[in-house]
Amino acid sequence: MPAGSKREKRVIARRRDAAQSGVSRKAKRDTFDTSMETDSVARELGNRKKFHLQDLANVQPLNEKQADFMEAYFQDVELLIATGPAGTSKSFSSIFCALTDILDPATPQQKLIIARSAVPSRDQGFLKGDLAEKEAIFELPYQQICRELFPEFKDAYSHLKSLGYLEFVSTSYLRGLSFHDAVILVDEFSSCNYHELATIITRVGENSKIIFAGDLKQSDLVMTREESGYKKFLHVVSKMPQENIAHIQYGLEDIVRSGLVKQFLIADYYNG
Repeated sequence: MPAGSKREKRVIARRRDAAQSGVSRKAKRDTFDTSMETDSVARELGNRKKFHLQDLANVQPLNEKQADFMEAYFQDVELLIATGPAGTSKSFSSIFCALTDILDPATPQQKLIIARSAVPSRDQGFLKGDLAEKEAIFELPYQQICRELFPEFKDAYSHLKSLGYLEFVSTSYLRGLSFHDAVILVDEFSSCNYHELATIITRVGENSKIIFAGDLKQSDLVMTREESGYKKFLHVVSKMPQENIAHIQYGLEDIVRSGLVKQFLIADYYNG
């Protein structure tokens, strides 16, 4: 991130103000205070203290596209689309930016809602457990991301869910819902059909913003009769007023997961 850039100053100012004022999450959500809970409930929540902005790792963009993404997000666009190959930090950057807002007492956003299509789970009937247990497998990437973002917490993802900062939902069960004061991340959105994409974007309520992230070359629908709805979705979005919309397109040069991943995807692109 360029020294002294607007996005850097904004994030740093948020951390400094929160640390100096000692502002707690209580100013934003009194219901998250577990001090009056029973011992059994407190033990279940794991960590009694609320999350604060200064608990979040100090993340800096590693390339220009990541910087563009953060710039767009912190300019308060309502609809942010991030597309590109695997390993470009689309999900990681989305969750970091969302939690920066959610843990900031000065912003209206209070919860991160991560939504994924249930289509990849067409084999869930063969897995043990109820629906929540079957869908838990799709939460593993976000557990890893939260461990990196909150290195001082043993199980940050579970604590964030227990305290109401984060919710994981399937796009199959959203009809009739409204998401107010939230950041919604629709991850792997290329695995959604158009009906799912239309349903999730029409859930966005007041003081909310939504992020669609995915690799348009990857879809879990390829082995089914369903068709990914991303083409129609992006076409419809392109016809909307663009002042509160941003689309960041990552390339092979933006892969940061590892050198091996970058080399493989480049070789696959030119020889696959």
